[in-house]
Amino acid sequence: MSVGWPIDELVLLPDFRPPAEPPAQAARGRLRRLWARLRRERRDEEGPAPDSLERPDGAKCQPVLPRGGPETALPGLEGLLDGWMAGPAGPARVVVAPPGAGVEALLRAFAGARRHPVLEPPGRTELLEPQRLDAAWPPADPSRPLVVPALERWLLRRASALATFRRLVERLVAWPAPLLVGCDSWAWAYLRRALELERQVAEVWAPAPVEGSGLCRWLAAPFRDRGLELFDGRSGRPLAGPLPEAGASGEDAAPSAVFQRLAAASRGNPGVALALWRTELRTRDDGDCSSWWIEPPDENELPRLPRDADRALDLLLEALLIHNGIEPELLAELVPGAGGTAPRLRELERAGVVAGEGGELVVTPAAYPTVRRRLAQQKLLIDDL
Repeated sequence: MSVGWPIDELVLLPDFRPPAEPPAQAARGRLRRLWARLRRERRDEEGPAPDSLERPDGAKCQPVLPRGGPETALPGLEGLLDGWMAGPAGPARVVVAPPGAGVEALLRAFAGARRHPVLEPPGRTELLEPQRLDAAWPPADPSRPLVVPALERWLLRRASALATFRRLVERLVAWPAPLLVGCDSWAWAYLRRALELERQVAEVWAPAPVEGSGLCRWLAAPFRDRGLELFDGRSGRPLAGPLPEAGASGEDAAPSAVFQRLAAASRGNPGVALALWRTELRTRDDGDCSSWWIEPPDENELPRLPRDADRALDLLLEALLIHNGIEPELLAELVPGAGGTAPRLRELERAGVVAGEGGELVVTPAAYPTVRRRLAQQKLLIDDL
């Protein structure tokens, strides 16, 4: 049974709470029960020793990864979104989401399914030319609901471009029909501080964080569908048994510590959780892919920031997140004093911290938790999610 992208609820932004780590006491209890079971079982029935496992390449992983992207979450949210768009005109409703959560694709799928017009962003350099906005306005019949799937794509942190952004906001606020806006959480944090944007919208929502039970349903489903075995590499515990039902509670919903740890590490962000999951997948080194294991990777297997990371590097990463990706040549202009930007960016690419995507550089999902933690430690801007 295929399980779609695990965003099935929106919460008001102030109500967002990231998943917690598995309780230490419960974890100790599970370990005690596990060791008791291991003593009763023969070693050759528990699977291969850790040194006989390997980290598979992308092609070998592909069949056991969830199918479908963020658009598969639409059935669970379309009732709420339809209600918003069928209501009276008024201040915009904004859905704020962290990088990798897939909300832009979700809103585009919704707009396409309902044939709502979409406000497409210009190229970033075009934001320096205010007349481009005038020439493109209005983007649709003002009597029709409008979807802005990626407000951050209209943001460039330069004075002339910010003037264009303010004019855009003024026109969106005055839009006479229902308005639905998606925005990256880092851009929203910046805009709320710089432009007090939150005062000009009706409500700000965010995807509910995906807990361990939701990740278990989503990530273990491909193994169940294919009849493959999946184990906790540290304990030998099966992970692809009966899936918890959506909405289950109590013991029926309790995920293994593997999935709750993953939920906490990703802050409930499915895109980040999937990237971390890929780093933990292991299979036999003899080519047998009927059994799989999950093992937390060594530190040197994950993207790592350079040992000499400094303030200039932190500001580069902050700018990348605020703009949700940007062209390298523009990035150098946005960070004053960041001399030698190109070599630092190449270093980050080699380390897997950033990657090219459509001509822009973005922070990779697997590196995102490390980068967010670093910026928080350095007292720089961070998002709410």
